[in-house]
Amino acid sequence: MAVHIDEISVQHLGPLPDFYMKLGRINLIYGHNESGKTYLVEFIIRSLFKSQSAWRLRPAYASGRVVVSGLDGQMETFSPSGRRKLDDYWQNEKLKLPSSLSRLLVIKAGEVWLAKDDPGGVDYKVLKEYLSNSWIIDEVREGILVTTRDAEIINKAIEGTNKGDLKRRKDFQNDLAEIDRRIEQFNESFSSGELAEIDRRLQQKQTELEAERRARRGAAYRLDREIRQLEDAINDLPEADIQGINQQILQFEFKEDQVHKIQRDYQEKRDQSSQFEWLQKAVAEYESKSAAAEVKTNWLIPAAFGLVLLAALLFTFFGEMILAGLALLGLLLLGWLYLRRIRLLFRLAVDIKHLDDVAAEYERRMGEKMRDIATLKAKRDEQAVKAEFASEKQKDLLAVQQELHQIEFDIARRFYMLTGKNVAKEDWRQAVDDLQMKLRDLHSNKTAKQHTLDRWGVAPQEYLEEAADLEHDDERYNQLERECGQLEAQKAHLEENLSNLKYSLAGFLKLDSPPDWETLIEKLQEKRRETADQYRACTAKILAGILVNQELEQMAQAEDERIRAGLSSPQVLRPLKQITRRYDKLSLEDGQIIVSSEQGNFNLRELSTGAQEQVLLSLRMGFAALHLKKEQMFLVMDDAFQHADWQRRENLVSQVRTLASSGWQILYLTMDDHIRALFRDQFGEDLVYQDLGLDV
Repeated sequence: MAVHIDEISVQHLGPLPDFYMKLGRINLIYGHNESGKTYLVEFIIRSLFKSQSAWRLRPAYASGRVVVSGLDGQMETFSPSGRRKLDDYWQNEKLKLPSSLSRLLVIKAGEVWLAKDDPGGVDYKVLKEYLSNSWIIDEVREGILVTTRDAEIINKAIEGTNKGDLKRRKDFQNDLAEIDRRIEQFNESFSSGELAEIDRRLQQKQTELEAERRARRGAAYRLDREIRQLEDAINDLPEADIQGINQQILQFEFKEDQVHKIQRDYQEKRDQSSQFEWLQKAVAEYESKSAAAEVKTNWLIPAAFGLVLLAALLFTFFGEMILAGLALLGLLLLGWLYLRRIRLLFRLAVDIKHLDDVAAEYERRMGEKMRDIATLKAKRDEQAVKAEFASEKQKDLLAVQQELHQIEFDIARRFYMLTGKNVAKEDWRQAVDDLQMKLRDLHSNKTAKQHTLDRWGVAPQEYLEEAADLEHDDERYNQLERECGQLEAQKAHLEENLSNLKYSLAGFLKLDSPPDWETLIEKLQEKRRETADQYRACTAKILAGILVNQELEQMAQAEDERIRAGLSSPQVLRPLKQITRRYDKLSLEDGQIIVSSEQGNFNLRELSTGAQEQVLLSLRMGFAALHLKKEQMFLVMDDAFQHADWQRRENLVSQVRTLASSGWQILYLTMDDHIRALFRDQFGEDLVYQDLGLDV
């Protein structure tokens, strides 16, 4: 049954506020330029066809409908907003028409070309689409990804670009390898029993370490007691006391040196003043005996006696008897004094002898001659100073010796308090050195023991008084600690690896949190089964695609013959001859159409625009006839003949009559008065006419 458009109803379509038309077999819509003809064609396209990319449609917001008959024996209504289109009907198993058939059924705005970008208006792709089954092959191939079509089977392996299904297959393959790697990693982690062995050894070493730790606690208790004893010994031997003794020894030695110096000074001055007492007595004795020396040397009385005697003689001579008597009395007095002087000299003679003896003794004692008493006094005074200095030194010596005895007593007392025994003075320094050495040894021993106790790290509350079953071995304890630490590190490393493995597996399986190992492994194995199924399915799909594509390529190679056969078919050549009235043959060379006539062969691209449009119009009709065979449909032409000359226009309208006679429906839209007249003349009352300039 023919598929025809029964009616068109549209509102608010561009310059057409409202339009309605009931269509017949041959229909003509006339309107001047900008009257809405192309808008109406675009409305029909939007309403009937899904594939609209072949036309450059303008935005439109019209509403309306197109009613089509002959679809499954009933009327169907289509609209621009409807989801079901005419394409859906001719894709059924009965018709199986190409989706691009709509381009043959509608010519918009006089555009008769089938390939806009080709200079001849039709290219090899269009020929394949309409003259062969390649469109079916292409549709099948479209279901096969490009990467699959380009892939090959080489040495039983699939080779191709890592995209599409091949990439998916590679990803599945990698996923399988990753799953197998993780399963192997899990098996290695658990099957070897390494963690269990390390845990067993760790427990054994920890038991041994605990025994050593108990022994250390006991040893720490004993060591702490030893440290306390050492502290008591240190307290009993105050360093300040030892330093005090040392200072006192230094003080004693200083004082002792001071005594020796004072003694030397005292002895020196004492020796230098050893004649002081004799000199002192000698001066006193010399002073008392020195008068004799003065008398013996006094000549005043004899001289005075001589003068007075001379005066008496003279006074007597001159008869001065009184004066002579006075002179005589003076002579008697001077005589008495002189006699008395002589008696004194005789008494002092012994004293003078004694003074000589003093001088001789002075020379013997002093080693020098005594000139006079002044020499004796000077020597006395000199030794008096030294004797006084010696006396002072003697006093100093006694005071220092008293201090020295007190210091010696204090040192002896301190030594006795520290050592419990008397220490001889000559052993003081050695005794102090021994005490200092002993104190250093005590401190060193205490420090070493305290360092050991601190290194052990045993708190006082952990000390163990009772004897342990094991004697503490510090080296053994440290060895066990190192071994336990190493085993714990190995265990922690393995546990961390297992934990990381668990989280890694959970992340790989896209789980929010890792479950127990049993559940995790079940999910991993399930993931492997699913991935393996996907891998096999993908591989099968690729293999099938490769094989199908190879078969399709072989089929496609035969399609050129189908295209040539189609171009030579009566369905295509008949409208070519009728429309062009010149060309009677079509052929294919290098993918381009060659049209032939008695005058020669011509490339379609090289024909004039009018001749090209006639050939393209005939190809549209011929291609449609080939596909539809005995099925008839509608043909919408928007000024498809406007570029043809007047003689060819008449032939074209006659071809339209032939199509209509075979059951085709024709809807022609034009603004050309000549074409309108031809339609009216050719079809008369059979023509359904609509003028867009008239209110309908």
